[in-house]
Amino acid sequence: MSAQSRKPPIKPVRGKAATTTRYDYPRTMLDQPFFVSPVSGHAQVHLSMLANTTNYVSPLMALLEQLRSEGHDIAGAYEEATAMRAVIREASEALKQIQDIALRTNHLPA
Repeated sequence: MSAQSRKPPIKPVRGKAATTTRYDYPRTMLDQPFFVSPVSGHAQVHLSMLANTTNYVSPLMALLEQLRSEGHDIAGAYEEATAMRAVIREASEALKQIQDIALRTNHLPA
């Protein structure tokens, strides 16, 4: 079975008026404190930043919340994004542990 035939079907919505709400996700939403490169002045998305839900506001999650609050069925996209964030947090923690082990190993007496 080809990848093309495995895509879920797109169901058109009939009988609903076109929405006039604008959904924006400009790149400038990534320019948040502590995540802007002092060299280039541009946002740089890093694993540790994506794992830090306390200090980093995810524009993607904000957009999904807006869509959900307006009644759009985005349950699949929301669950996928939430699962990806969980994996990112786990990977970030694992990398911190590996870094800690490497630092301690490098400082062992010979």
